[in-house]
Amino acid sequence: MHVEMPKKGALASVRAFAGEYAMIVVSILTALALEHGAQSWHHSHRAHEAQVNIEVEIRTNLEQVRASMRKNDVELANLKALREVLRQGIIDKVDGEQLVRQMNEATKNKFGINQSIPTLRREAWEVAVASQSVSWMEPALVQRYAGAYSFQRDFSRDAISAVQLVLDAPALLKKAADMEFGSVDSAGIYYSVTQLQASLRATQGSLSELENELVRALPKT
Repeated sequence: MHVEMPKKGALASVRAFAGEYAMIVVSILTALALEHGAQSWHHSHRAHEAQVNIEVEIRTNLEQVRASMRKNDVELANLKALREVLRQGIIDKVDGEQLVRQMNEATKNKFGINQSIPTLRREAWEVAVASQSVSWMEPALVQRYAGAYSFQRDFSRDAISAVQLVLDAPALLKKAADMEFGSVDSAGIYYSVTQLQASLRATQGSLSELENELVRALPKT
């Protein structure tokens, strides 16, 4: 049997081809790795930017909630004073004109529906969701954000309904208008003030829950 040995030139060509092939493969893998790294950095950067914007937005909403709570506390104090004036006026059978003066003094001439509901923003969260930046955030972080914005949505939807449920606004406005002409339904206004207090307390309770949810969504530091 005759065996023909490969020529040295052919063996060198195979080695050169293998070397070039390996270089091509390495170049492709390097390019893919660099592209993947660049994409990961880009997504991480977008996620961080979205996180900063969301937390700024939540802090702004938190400030709005606390500002509304402070205003409502002042109004509750005014209503308490007004209710006491009315109660005493009904007991003492104070005439309408004098009672109006006492009520105006107690409320600083601001008797009416003065209930503060904060304006809550959610643009940063919606942008992050639309751009899919949230998919590159930590799941626990996203869960906290989602919980806060969900609570915001429910509060904004239910706050007005709760006020309408507790408060007979048309009747109160009519009584406030009657007061301008010296006509006072003492018992009716007393009931309206009681309704206002109940409505404000319900709003304050919801705002307190929203405040806790927003605080929970922010970093502890």
